[in-house]
Amino acid sequence: MKAELGWLAFLPVCVALDLSDWPVLSFSDDISNFSDYKVVRINPGTEECISFLRTLYWKLPHSSLDFWQPPTSLNQFVDVSVSPMVSQRFFNELYYRKISYNILIPNLQQAIEDERSINNVQMDAHQIQFDRYNTFDQIENYLFDIHQKYPNLVKLREIGKSYENRTLWVVQIGKPSSERKAKLWIDAGIHAREWISPAVALSFINKLLNGYGKEEEITQMLDHMDWYILPVMNPDGYVHTFAKNRMWRKNRRPSSCYKTTMSTMCCVGVDLNRNFNWFWATTGSSSDPCHDTYHGTAPFSESESKSVKEFLENTKVDGFLSFHSYSQLWLIPYGHKKRTYPEDYSSVLKPLALQATNALSKLYGTKYIAGTGADLMYEASGASHDFAKGNLQIKYAYLVELRPQNTMFANGFLLPEREILPTCDETWQAVKVVAYSLLNDTRLDSRVPTKTTTDLPFAASTIVTFMTKGPTVSTKEVVTEETIVPNRIMQCVDHSRYCKWWRVHHLCNKERVKNQCPLSCLPECKI
Repeated sequence: MKAELGWLAFLPVCVALDLSDWPVLSFSDDISNFSDYKVVRINPGTEECISFLRTLYWKLPHSSLDFWQPPTSLNQFVDVSVSPMVSQRFFNELYYRKISYNILIPNLQQAIEDERSINNVQMDAHQIQFDRYNTFDQIENYLFDIHQKYPNLVKLREIGKSYENRTLWVVQIGKPSSERKAKLWIDAGIHAREWISPAVALSFINKLLNGYGKEEEITQMLDHMDWYILPVMNPDGYVHTFAKNRMWRKNRRPSSCYKTTMSTMCCVGVDLNRNFNWFWATTGSSSDPCHDTYHGTAPFSESESKSVKEFLENTKVDGFLSFHSYSQLWLIPYGHKKRTYPEDYSSVLKPLALQATNALSKLYGTKYIAGTGADLMYEASGASHDFAKGNLQIKYAYLVELRPQNTMFANGFLLPEREILPTCDETWQAVKVVAYSLLNDTRLDSRVPTKTTTDLPFAASTIVTFMTKGPTVSTKEVVTEETIVPNRIMQCVDHSRYCKWWRVHHLCNKERVKNQCPLSCLPECKI
């Protein structure tokens, strides 16, 4: 699709904005057809222009102007869906203010129809397909199926209910064991219109279950680690995007009605990723129930976010990954304020994020940028990954913005189905990096020999940061390898339960590992 370029002037000129005579749509979510809606990209060149766009962002309803990428700073792209009701006034304002723009999507409804394959009309209503966008019913049926098919690996846990009484299902995957196991949390679909995120989470479940007993790497991970995957955190909103409004973002709890000079406005939904208790309601969220970033009446006012909080508090996971779209960013806490970081940002979180994004890019060349959301995008308080790191002290906590990148021909939230599998496969490479670090830490905590940074391309440092309660207090302890018995008389027997793990990660060239693991490492034992 060719982008239309609107070169309106050489220099942007912005003046004060009067919204009193703007045509305003209802705040209702009752949009089922987006014909003649256009998605526009603007590159603001002055602070005055950013101020103009921010006024539109905070004051006009999302049904009139839906900001896919809100205005943040100079030369940061702003993507906005423009309703035909306000398009003439909007483009007149851009012309008057001499702001250049590109039309990314000339007809949003056509892009929505193009997003899904024609094969979807032939899909079994109960059969999941990993190269398609699946309905909530299809996802739920798949979870029931794997629970029955893999009773020794899968526990299906109901952690709560949505406002409309749909179940929040967490899939726990791992081999039962009495040993201390690492625990990794993954959630997706907190924002309803970000369809690629549940697709990615489902692919992880599929890779783990199909790989166990066949791929040694996955077998070792499930033997020594438990995965907790919530494929759809906002089931009501997700269902609504299939049934009615493809661009819906929030959950579906009715918030409030209030009178204006013209009519009574009734609004629905809370932004669940502004509803967590980390500097709640301070930055990047709205107290207006009609706004797309409405933060709710209190932290954890929503059953969905409260259920996740309680589960995380009880389960005490070691790693936290929340998947969103779009922009191709690997976001590190904290996102509520620019240049605000956890104590271990430079020593642990940023290096691991770079390792993960490097692993991801090796598959198809897809480039991600790592940093905080506040530094790279915009300030936003009440986010789940900030709560996980700041309040729960989960060591590795990240929010991942998946494909597509902010390029001229990207379709934003409407990622074509042909890109689902590549997105899943490359993201899996990054997730494995985080999983390796969790396993590495578990062995360090158990005083078990482990790989160092120079041994493994994905290993974390052997300096482990243990944070006490509070985001800026820490102590550091250097954990060294325990002594491995040297010069053991060689027999074709492994003397450590971690031999297979070391072999999978190419540590058999180490003399001490060879002495511990002759069966796994020595060629003469494989005859």
